[in-house]
Amino acid sequence: MEEAAQTPCTLCGQPMGASEESCPSCGCVNPKLMPKLEPLWNYVTEQTKSKISMPALWRAMEAATPVALVRDELILGYEPGELHQSGLVLDHRHKNVIEQTIEAASRRRLKLRAIAGKTMQDLQMELQTELEGARLQQQTREQFLKTAEAGQTWEAVGEQLIRRFAAIPNRGLTSVQGRFLSEAVPAIAEAYARLMPAQPTEHDERSYTRVLERLAERTNVTAPILGFLVEERRKKGS
Repeated sequence: MEEAAQTPCTLCGQPMGASEESCPSCGCVNPKLMPKLEPLWNYVTEQTKSKISMPALWRAMEAATPVALVRDELILGYEPGELHQSGLVLDHRHKNVIEQTIEAASRRRLKLRAIAGKTMQDLQMELQTELEGARLQQQTREQFLKTAEAGQTWEAVGEQLIRRFAAIPNRGLTSVQGRFLSEAVPAIAEAYARLMPAQPTEHDERSYTRVLERLAERTNVTAPILGFLVEERRKKGS
């Protein structure tokens, strides 16, 4: 009886109970409980037209096909050559209005997400690519921390951090610099625990300060702020 009551997830194929709201494996909403997405999106599109007078936005919404609900995201599919139109839909000025309209119609607070392709297979590929990217990013972060932690002097730690930064694509962008610092600060905090004695000498402080200053020169964050971030990290435990 339990097997008969189960239904396969349309995204990952794993069985889920007929009464389960979403797939425990991937988070896709149970198709038996999922609202009819195309009528919902058509309604939201028409309502948006009455609220925002922008034909380009209307065309962008009409070009989208609702593919699935995954957790709290409504996945909108576009033909690969039309994906650029999603920029108008996801613009925060329009996105907020659209999401509020969806909530009023479905009684669910959903976020919009756009993908290239209009099928569940396209969504599967998108999610697999996302997971692989996250795995590689974590692998890179762990390797980076391992390398930095191997430094036996402040000069070595600083040099390893600078080399890592120099190898990052688009390092002139503040968003990229922020991600780099999210890795560098824990590495410096770990090095501090190894290299800084309980009673630092002036030489110790100057060596540590030089690392902060070298990073500050490249990341548009002042050395005192970097020092503060390291101290906060040390308090939480590196």
